[in-house]
Formats: sequence, C-alpha cells, structure tokens
Amino acid sequence: MYTSSPRRAPKYPNEHQPENSADTNWWIYLLGVSLLGGLGWAYQHHFKYHHNPTQPETREEEEEDGLLPSASINKKLRKHEKTVLTKSSKIPRFDTNQLASNSPIEDYHTELSNDSKDAWYFGVFDGHAGKYCAQRLANQLVQQVRDNVEKMEASKDQELPEQIGQTIVKTFENLDREIVWGSLGEIIVNTEKAVQVSIPAAISGSCAIIGYIDTKTMDLYVANTGDSRALIGTLGNDGKWSSVEMSNDQNTTNSKERERLYSEHPGEEKTVISKGRVLGSLAPTRTFGDSRYKWSTRTQLAIRDNFFPRMRIPPPHYSTPPYVTATPEVRHRRLNPQDKFMVVASDGLFDMLSNDEIVSLIGTYLHDRNPKLPDNDPNSQPAKNNNWAYIDDNAATHLIRNALGGKSRKELSKMLSVEAPHSRSLRDDITVTVIFFEDSV
Repeated sequence: MYTSSPRRAPKYPNEHQPENSADTNWWIYLLGVSLLGGLGWAYQHHFKYHHNPTQPETREEEEEDGLLPSASINKKLRKHEKTVLTKSSKIPRFDTNQLASNSPIEDYHTELSNDSKDAWYFGVFDGHAGKYCAQRLANQLVQQVRDNVEKMEASKDQELPEQIGQTIVKTFENLDREIVWGSLGEIIVNTEKAVQVSIPAAISGSCAIIGYIDTKTMDLYVANTGDSRALIGTLGNDGKWSSVEMSNDQNTTNSKERERLYSEHPGEEKTVISKGRVLGSLAPTRTFGDSRYKWSTRTQLAIRDNFFPRMRIPPPHYSTPPYVTATPEVRHRRLNPQDKFMVVASDGLFDMLSNDEIVSLIGTYLHDRNPKLPDNDPNSQPAKNNNWAYIDDNAATHLIRNALGGKSRKELSKMLSVEAPHSRSLRDDITVTVIFFEDSV
C-alpha cells in the first residue's frame, strides 16, 4: 500500500546517505521519493475518495447515522412526479405526484381532456381497505363524467350549471350502484370474474373528487364524495393570496354530515356515530364501495361464507343499511383572472398542511418563477416559512416535500425511511394535482 501523503524529502544532502556517496545516487533517491508520494496521493484522490459528480450528497451526510442522503430523499419524492404542458392558454400546465404509504398504494389519479381540448377533467381517488375500488374509479369515473357531460342535452327550463351538477351526481350514483350491487349479479354470470375483480371492488372503498373545467367559459365544477379536498389559490391586485374551498370534508367532524346521518337513522343517534366514525369504524361519511356499510347482514354473511372467509363481519349495531352513500356534493365557480391555480389532493396532504399553508407554498413558488404576478404591496406577499424548501420544479412534489419536513433532512428521513405497514403510523398515501390557470406560470 502506498503512503497516504508524500514523504518528507531530506533536509540536508547527507541526511539519508552514507559518507562519500555519489551525487547521482542522491538525485535518484529524491526522484523515487517524489514518485512514490505522488502515486499515493493519486490513489487516495481518484480511488478511495472518488465521488460521482451526479450525486449531490456530501460525505458529512453519509456519515450521519440513520439519515437518508439527500439524493435518496429526492429520488423517493420525485419518483412519480409528472408535469404536463397543455396547448391550452387557459390551463397551460398541471403537475401531479403521489407518495405511497400503503403497499400497494391505495390512491389513484386521472387526468383527461375532451377531443377538442377545451375541457379538462381531474380526479383523485383515495382508497381504503384495499386498492380495488379506487383503481376502478380511476379507470371509469372520470371518463364516464366526461362522456355524460359531453352528450348532455341542455334544457331551456333549467340553468346549465344545475344540469351539469345533476349529470355528475347521477354518474357518481350509477357507478357506485354498479360496483356494489352489480357485483352480486356478476357472481351468477361470471363467478371467477366476480371473485377476482367485482367483489373486491365492492368490499374495499374509496373517496372520489373530480374537477371539471370548461376552458371556453372558465366554468369550474367540483364533485366530492368523501374527505379529499379541492381549493383555489386567488391573488388579489394588492398581491395578497387567499384560499377558496371548492369542497367540504364529508366525515363525522362535519356537523351537516352528522345531522344527515342522525335524520336517516332515527333512534340510532348513540351508535350511528361512535368513536368519531360511522358505526365506530369508517372515517368518511360518503364513499364508493364499502359494501360492509351498504349490503344487508344476510348478504354480507353469504358472501363471506361462500367466497371470502376473511371478510369482516358487519359492524356492531348494524340495523338500517345503507349507512354510507356515494352521492357527491357539487360546487360551481366561474373562474376569474385572479384565480391562479387549483390543488386537488387526497386527505394525506391536508393531514399535514392547512389550506392557507398550501396556498402560501404555491403562491411563493409562483412569485419566484413569474415576476409578472401582482406585487404592488410587498408586505402583503405570503411570507416564506424558514422551514420550507424551494428546490422542486414540480409543484405537487413541492407540496409533498414541505408536508413531510421541508428543509429538515432529519424529518424527511424519518418520514420516508419507515416502510409499510409501519409508515401508516406516520403518514397516509398522498396524491396531489396542481392545475395552473392562464398567466400564472
């Protein structure tokens, strides 16, 4: 092994040689020492301590016990990110990303336009008790909403927003009916398909939120079933950002949802909501699938005994099903030039960040990239939190990173290094879509 640093050359001509030694021998000695020292340095520099220039982590990061290197964090956060540049000036771009906590992930998302590209549809589906229901919604619901809205015949006796809202509601209800009740008929027609596909979609469940934007008129419709959420970031002429909710969380913390359940199940006020959940078990009050809260007790036990022995029995105090509905709430808004973006996400994001924090994160992100945005009053600009990071080009990744730790590599490492199923104690599946309007980017 070569020495790790050049050896010291003799200070005096006769330091390492016997008396009367020839001068030529002395210079050969010096040359040898120099060559050996140089080779030692080359070994250390080019082999032992060589770093790949494409890897940004430092040696200090590698030596911090128990923390993920920055490159590993970035790889995990950016694995599923996607940025789409459209040909529409009204919706020039949208960013998507998702991060799994369950294995496999139970969240899905879908983005579609119509043939003329003057309408866009965005869906986020937050599954639970398995991926099957959310997966089916991702494959069918957005497309069915698009097709039904496109072929809808406008009536002179009814306002168009109301007609579109009713069309979307019927589409949601019909697909849930097909998932939950159609699966039972499938057993007779095609038992193998029912057991492998249809019944699992009915037994599992999913929230669903869909945004539909007509770019000709800039009319926005948001239909929500469950506790995913959509919000708009609005920028005033004074440079001040504000959030506009386009959905309600449909869970037992919502007083209107509690009152609805009490009125639909009179005499069950003490049991229909217990432990903060529907029948003490389900968090959202509106979902697709979840046949455990829709089928009769007799049907559930028959399916369990004949096809799914590991299927859970009906919850306690199960008297007057159905307890859960897929009927969505639909909101309409005519977008204006001050509306700069919309965020549609599963509740995994909103568990970590408030509406105002999300709007501030995207607002400051946009101001860094677009100097044309109004900033007449610098004091009204959303302040950058010192703990937030601004290193991602993808806006959905930007939100997920800051939801999990921002600048703190220690916190990000903790949130990302724990694998399923233990990661569920730290975070949920997270799916985010950020849609930018007109001149925001």
